Amino acid sequence: MGNLYRLFSFISVFLCFQVCYAQKAFSPAELIADIDSVNRKIIELHPHPFSIIDSTTYFEEVKAVKEKIGTPLSADAFHKLITPLIAKIGDGHTGIVPDQSLMSISKLRFPFDVFIKDRKLFITENYSSDKNIPLGSEILKINGIPADEILYTLLKHSPGELTDYKTAVIESLFPMVYKSIYGEFDEFSVEIKEPDTIKTYKIDTIVNAVQNMPEFMKPSELHFKDNVAVIDLRNFSAHDFNSFIHSAFLQISEKKCESLIIDLRNNVGGHSMYADSLISYLTDKEYQSMVSDSIKISFATSPYIEQLQKMGLGSRNGDIYSWNGIPVQPVEREHAFRGSLYILTGPITYSTAAFAANVTKCYKMGTVVGAETGQPMIAYGDTHIYTLPNTNLLCGISKQKFVFCCAEKDAVGVVPDYKVERNLKDILDKKDTVMEFTLGLINNN
Repeated sequence: MGNLYRLFSFISVFLCFQVCYAQKAFSPAELIADIDSVNRKIIELHPHPFSIIDSTTYFEEVKAVKEKIGTPLSADAFHKLITPLIAKIGDGHTGIVPDQSLMSISKLRFPFDVFIKDRKLFITENYSSDKNIPLGSEILKINGIPADEILYTLLKHSPGELTDYKTAVIESLFPMVYKSIYGEFDEFSVEIKEPDTIKTYKIDTIVNAVQNMPEFMKPSELHFKDNVAVIDLRNFSAHDFNSFIHSAFLQISEKKCESLIIDLRNNVGGHSMYADSLISYLTDKEYQSMVSDSIKISFATSPYIEQLQKMGLGSRNGDIYSWNGIPVQPVEREHAFRGSLYILTGPITYSTAAFAANVTKCYKMGTVVGAETGQPMIAYGDTHIYTLPNTNLLCGISKQKFVFCCAEKDAVGVVPDYKVERNLKDILDKKDTVMEFTLGLINNN
């Protein structure tokens, strides 16, 4: 993708900044004007905004949302109202985020980390003062609301193409996401199904500093398991990405490792040029990451289209400008890796991370292990950030469509060569099933 293709990992921003806002009230006229403004901008920029929901149904939904606005609302209330509407477009790079200046300093959180399976919530970490609650217990209700209803509501507010992706992000950030929709509480009433009984607990809230940082927010690292190198790559956006990768492959070369695992399970994306940088250490052969790309013709995209035309790329078809993928010749690397490569993926593997995993699989550079990526192989991205005129909420809007190499149909991510997923018992036992399976493959080979 390089400088021409950049998939912005919108969902992490969307969820990290969903908090309580300053309570300035905006008039119904101002709020309706913001709805009209964002929809005009989406139609102007997004290549195919109605590929998931047809335009007639979408604008019926728009009308229904407008009819709910009968009194002034805060930015917070408006955000909760409009977010499910924009999420119906079904694009993880398109959605509403609040203005960071409106964030409150309150940090109260729900006191459990959870595992989500079959629309059920299970406790995996207990930060409350009541340590008698067994880990692995199922949460049936929170403040009287059934767990499946809570999950349904949170999914409605989450942008994204695949349900597994949205579910995985909600799971990773459950206390924060729950608070963003249901608000703050000094105390929670939690109905819990334990092995032999059902109990309702009154549990005090906690500050978020007590809880573990979500895995995809942690820094990347290199470590070794005997003669196997493991790069736990958490993003493609860190300012020191190239220096980290250079140092990692230097150490791998010095240790003469014959097998390398690149773990992308907790990587939500970043800059595509960094993915090309990583791939340059894995192959010296030319590759084409995209079959095709397209962009809607508009005032905002015209400079980019002019650049493509100067390069002799693409053609116009109606209001869409399309071009074939551009072959990439990797930079020659002194410490390139030529041993056995394994890529670990999961539902949070998104945007540029899915692009990198797809290139390695499509060009048979290595073996992919884990779960299907959250980013489909036919995707939208290259996000344009737009500020709503009255509430000042930010809206990310995809302005480019990408068809990954080896893509065959919509709504399908990068499917692993070996499908391996963790279950509740694995998580409670701190067992990394996917990593253990991959190490087993290496030993058997």
